Amino acid sequence: RIKVSFSFYSVNLQHSDNVCLEYELDNGAVTGHKCWSTLHAFENSRWYDNMSFEFDASDANSLVIGLKVEGDLGDHVLIDSVSVQGQI
Repeated sequence: RIKVSFSFYSVNLQHSDNVCLEYELDNGAVTGHKCWSTLHAFENSRWYDNMSFEFDASDANSLVIGLKVEGDLGDHVLIDSVSVQGQI
């Protein structure tokens, strides 16, 4: 299993936005994502620590991880303290 943890600072999120972690194993053979809805969950101008997601990566040869904001243009977050734990 792989565990990805990160912190982010919400700069300009709206209630309809999502903060998402995406992953890809073996050049796209397996993909997945986890999104956290900002709907009443996150306030702007605040750090959110210890966001994490775990997924199975047994027998994988490669791993790509991405973080993004789903929403309107102009939405911003600052990402910090990204850690990846586990073994593939």
